[in-house]
Amino acid sequence: MSLKTLSIVGKAPGFEKYLEADGDTWCVSSVFKQMDPDRVQLIFNLHKPDVFESWLSEEFERVYTAFPGPYRQFPIDDMVKKYGLVFGSSVSWMIALAIEQGYEKINIFGVEMGTKEEYFTQRDSFFYMCGRAEAMGIEINIPKESRTFFKYQCYGVT
Repeated sequence: MSLKTLSIVGKAPGFEKYLEADGDTWCVSSVFKQMDPDRVQLIFNLHKPDVFESWLSEEFERVYTAFPGPYRQFPIDDMVKKYGLVFGSSVSWMIALAIEQGYEKINIFGVEMGTKEEYFTQRDSFFYMCGRAEAMGIEINIPKESRTFFKYQCYGVT
């Protein structure tokens, strides 16, 4: 029996590996235009409205936002109530929603958390939500060549 699988796609190099994965695909809005639109079920733009790409209005039925409008309103209050004030990135919110929707395997492509802002303000919440998911028995897959997560290396072990 196959696992209920999701690929979460960010805009960093390596995002295109989602094409090799089975299951559903969610992405951040900044990479959607570079993807196969037929492979994407949900698009996330959880920024303030002033950072909202105007083309998203064409995709309103599958866009999650953090503000009211014709789009899907992300269940921020529900997530904070359940997980706490731990969210520092769109991807951490996406992982929480994937947990709530019963995904058993989450692939993460194009998420590097390598810029100064990402490293200092978003990386910890990403790791936290990956850990929460794994603690619940959800398989988290990040490509070995990704700089994001050194899951396949252990400090002090050769």
